[in-house]
Amino acid sequence: MKKILILEDDPDIGDMVEMALSAKYVTLVKTTHKGLQEQISSFKPDVLLIDNHLGQTQASDIINKIKAGNNDKTIPFILFSGSNDIKALAQEIGATAYLPKPFSLNQLYQCVEEVLAFKA
Repeated sequence: MKKILILEDDPDIGDMVEMALSAKYVTLVKTTHKGLQEQISSFKPDVLLIDNHLGQTQASDIINKIKAGNNDKTIPFILFSGSNDIKALAQEIGATAYLPKPFSLNQLYQCVEEVLAFKA
């Protein structure tokens, strides 16, 4: 089973995304970026689903730290946000895909499946 690490600081959204994806994937939700490198090393996700803002930290800062790690440079990630300029933000930080909030479950499934198919 493919693994998805969800980085979302809103517990309701994190729970909803986890419930939606857990029937088909192994999922893990983190609400903070603290300890993320260790979590990635142990969980070994196939894709990251990351909110643009985790508290006061931007997704770009988190992605830069991940890419600076030795083993985590090629993990595809999906940026999701309610920001009006999510497409530009996603391109700026090199996201594999983006998902504007609010999104439907079908949009979530399609986006994740496309990224996983691209990785395969």
